[in-house]
Amino acid sequence: MDQSPVYATLFSYDLLLHLFEHIHLCGETGSSTLASCTRVCRAWEEPASYVLWRDLASFRPLWNLLAGRDFSGEAKYLSAYWQYIDPEDFVKDVVERQPERWKHFLRRASYVREVGAAACQKSELAFIRVLTKYNGGQTFLPSLQRLSWRHAVPTDTSVLLLASQSLQDLEMSVSRLGSESTGGAAFATPQRYDDYHDVDPVFVGLAAAAPSLARFSVAGREGPGLAMLPSILELTRLRELCLFNQSLVLSADHLRPILASLGSLEVLFARIGDFNHIGVPVHAPNLLELRLQGSSKDLCGVLSGFLDTPHLRVLSLKSVDGEYSQMDHHLFPLIASATFARSLRIVSVVVLNDPSEIVWNDPTATSPSYSAIIRPLLGLRDLEDVEICLANAIIPCGDEDIAEIARAWQRIQSICLAYSPIGARTRPPLTSLQHFADHCPELRQLSMTKLTIPDDIEVPPVARSPPHPLMYLDLKMTFAVSLNHGRLEKVLLAQYINHLFPNLVLRDAEVLGARRPISLTPRYFTWGAVEQEIREIRSQRLASRGAELGVATV
Repeated sequence: MDQSPVYATLFSYDLLLHLFEHIHLCGETGSSTLASCTRVCRAWEEPASYVLWRDLASFRPLWNLLAGRDFSGEAKYLSAYWQYIDPEDFVKDVVERQPERWKHFLRRASYVREVGAAACQKSELAFIRVLTKYNGGQTFLPSLQRLSWRHAVPTDTSVLLLASQSLQDLEMSVSRLGSESTGGAAFATPQRYDDYHDVDPVFVGLAAAAPSLARFSVAGREGPGLAMLPSILELTRLRELCLFNQSLVLSADHLRPILASLGSLEVLFARIGDFNHIGVPVHAPNLLELRLQGSSKDLCGVLSGFLDTPHLRVLSLKSVDGEYSQMDHHLFPLIASATFARSLRIVSVVVLNDPSEIVWNDPTATSPSYSAIIRPLLGLRDLEDVEICLANAIIPCGDEDIAEIARAWQRIQSICLAYSPIGARTRPPLTSLQHFADHCPELRQLSMTKLTIPDDIEVPPVARSPPHPLMYLDLKMTFAVSLNHGRLEKVLLAQYINHLFPNLVLRDAEVLGARRPISLTPRYFTWGAVEQEIREIRSQRLASRGAELGVATV
């Protein structure tokens, strides 16, 4: 038998597995290639099948495999084959009359590690139950680790039949309820959650069905609300908990037991409301990332001594008050004075309140500047990633504000500064970018709302040394230009920005061309137009260098 290196490569399971992993990265083309590889020979069938079936976008490939058919996604729901087939008769027939097909189905199902979007129809929910029944009451997905599930029927617990010791990540979206039965009295449900006052049995049984669950996310607009919290507290191995569901609004009495009971929790997202903290701080020694959404008053309540999180690295706060007030500005000194302030590396504060309704405690007081409001944060010199959004048009933001921010955060790697660019006082000049180039040597990503174009922009003839490492620049703006000097302004801006940040990664030229709006009166040009000019400048320089090298070699 040939034992050459080529032979060893073609028939080594481990080497084939690595090869098929690379093929899988090619998307739909890779999946088609893997399907062909499964039919090359027996040595290729298992490793190719393992990679092919590991990550599924839905349950459809499994159902088609068991049926021995290949329906298109649209035909799957329209075909009478799926709409009117009896799950019990169908699965029983396969098990008794086609045992090899049944074994083949279970074998391929055992490879599945992830199902991306399980939005099951009523027939599929019944199908899952029957498959579990004929598999001896055991899940037919024993290796499933990650599942995204659309939970539309409160009394349905089909998702628990898919769970096992292997399941570590569950994303559940609680959607609008249907009014039809999904397989008998056990599935009969009311129209809305408003008529259903008990907690869903799926939440009650989750801890027992998935004892190793490390990440749980619940989203959607519907749901039993706070009634599900006792069941969540039983998931004692959780490291990440994302409570996106809009029916879940937590007070201090709700948030305290979550942090106290889930000792391994590292990441938490929650909506808060009516947050009044009285008593000792809650200790959460392993919490690394906290993301909260609520009114500024409630967010200030969390920051006012409620938390004892010595290792917190990521803090994200989103204020959703109905009106803008001075309370929004109190968030910054509270963050800076918190016990976890020195451990923070990533901070995001987004105030999206209605700036048209502004309420000041002192009517005679004027609004402080952008940098003055966030000045307490500027004392946290070790921050690496910062996002600040103050949606208030009366907050002035100028060159001196940008200069103060850049000088304070010299270790920053990513920064996003958002503001309401209404009026000259709220738009820094384009030349303020130089402050980041001069004082932030580690900055890799910069985003700002809108900048004004000063009358005089000077581009130094000598390149900066060393070149600044900034790679991504997002200036969400449209430059107003003169009809006579638009081209000159674009070139000058491109030269200036390319001088400051020569390592910028430019977006694809074809994408920019497809997105470029058609205007009969080009009074404005976009950041994409400036990027195009930078691309031409770099192309010209490369051509000049090539010509110089050609002359030197002659």
